[in-house]
This record gives sequence, structure tokens and C-alpha cells, in this order.
Amino acid sequence: MTMFKKSGIAVILLISGGTTLASAANEGTLVSTDKSWKQAMAEAKSAAMFLTANDTALARIFEDAMAVCFVNEGISVPNREMVEKKLGEQVTQRQKEETGTTINAFEMARELQTDLIVTGTVVFSQDDKRPMVSIASIQLLDVKTEKTLFSVVFDYEQPATLSALCRDFMSMLGKTK
Repeated sequence: MTMFKKSGIAVILLISGGTTLASAANEGTLVSTDKSWKQAMAEAKSAAMFLTANDTALARIFEDAMAVCFVNEGISVPNREMVEKKLGEQVTQRQKEETGTTINAFEMARELQTDLIVTGTVVFSQDDKRPMVSIASIQLLDVKTEKTLFSVVFDYEQPATLSALCRDFMSMLGKTK
């Protein structure tokens, strides 16, 4: 997974992001797309979620929220127990082979028989009531070609809810359920 530094967001996206780099409706949002992303989304039947956050529990909720959005669009998502079982099997096998424990997301997605990977990182800030999203990066990857299809960085001026982040991402993909 690619980690972004705040000071290098635009540079990283220009180098790795595909065919276009544009500013979305929110001036704090950067988007990069590959020309094949719409077709890949239309053909996708399943997606694996590999998402992180600055808090482990919130990362799991981030994965769950994004999974709900994809399932609502008719794209199945393997359940967490299946993913964790496969992950454990891969780690055990790599330890036996003494090849280290680093797991490749594409290998994992192929084992889970998914078409897409949704990966990314969200940084939550805590206000008085609930955790809010300050900045997030989300990438949509094609498992077959190992291409980055869609990449977006949300840098919210005012912190947003997690559900707003998921809705914003799905809206950018042309999905609105």
C-alpha cells in the first residue's frame, strides 16, 4: 500500500495516478483516474477492502462503511472473517517458507476471488462528540491488471463524518445509492 505524505500528495498522484489529475468540487480534493476505471466498475462483481486509519477500531468501521456502499451497488465484499482467515493462512505459509510475512494485496484479492481492491487511509480527529475525518486517501485497484483505476485524496476544510466520506467517494464513482 502506498502511504502519502501531506506535503507530497500532488506529486505522488501526478507520478502514479494514471491519465488525469483534476480538482474536484471541493478545492481540497485531488483526483486521478485511469481511462478504464468506468468499465472496470461496471463489470466488477466483487471488491476486497484493505483500509487503514490512525485508530484500529475506526479502521474496521471505515472498512465496514465502505463495504456497505459497495454492497448497496451490487458489488459483493468478502466478510471480515474470511479475509482474516486467508490472511492468517498466508502469514503461516510464509513463515514456514521463511519468506517473511509481508502480504501482497493483489495476491490476497485473487485468493478471495475479487475483481477490485479498495485501499486507503483515513485520519480521524476527535471533536467533543465523535471521530471526524480530517484527510483521507482512497484508491480503487483492478486485481487482474494490478492498475490503479481511481485515486482520490479528500482534504476536508471542515472535518466530515465517515458516512459523508463514503458517500463522497461513491458519488465520485458515479454511484449514489
